[in-house]
Amino acid sequence: DGAWIIDGVKQAKVLDTASGLASSSDEASLGAGDEISADTAADAAAEGAHKAAVYSLGSLNVRADGIFAGAKASSGDNELNLVSSDLKYAAVIMRIDLAQDPDYQSVMQTAQALGIDLNSDTMKSLVMDTIESSFTASMGVSPSARADKTFPTGVWRQFRYDPDSVGGTYTDVLIRYDSNVFYAIVIGAEGGYADVDAFMNNSVY
Repeated sequence: DGAWIIDGVKQAKVLDTASGLASSSDEASLGAGDEISADTAADAAAEGAHKAAVYSLGSLNVRADGIFAGAKASSGDNELNLVSSDLKYAAVIMRIDLAQDPDYQSVMQTAQALGIDLNSDTMKSLVMDTIESSFTASMGVSPSARADKTFPTGVWRQFRYDPDSVGGTYTDVLIRYDSNVFYAIVIGAEGGYADVDAFMNNSVY
């Protein structure tokens, strides 16, 4: 429609009537060619800053705000990578459909033959135990802390690695299993652990 787009954001021309100069500002709600005052542009830009990008992986949505406001992102069907604008935080969010895995299918068939509900809390816990063991083996070190936490998206298991054991990065891993789908969120930070609770409560839904 003729709009000026930079990084997916519609731009608006701001006229400074005192100097006769024009500059641009991010504003998603204005139409192409609209002219606004500098004060209105500032208000609009502030409002636009709250419209963070949202990425979807299956039933999980991730909003790039908070520590990831303005983050660089790359995403595919089953993985999302975020790097904060200040380069202090990075997150990898993964979705794995376990029903596509032959080994898991064999486990499902055995469980069904025995009348075991794979979505019972007990089985979910056992699956997460297995996945946690796999993570621990791949990291080559046991986590320094672990806990099951309830967030708006359900119960997640969080385990934390000390920076000395993982190359100087403060690392949190969260995993969740439900209806044959496994989600994992790995958050790395410099200088201190990320506020994982805020991220999971406000940005993941």
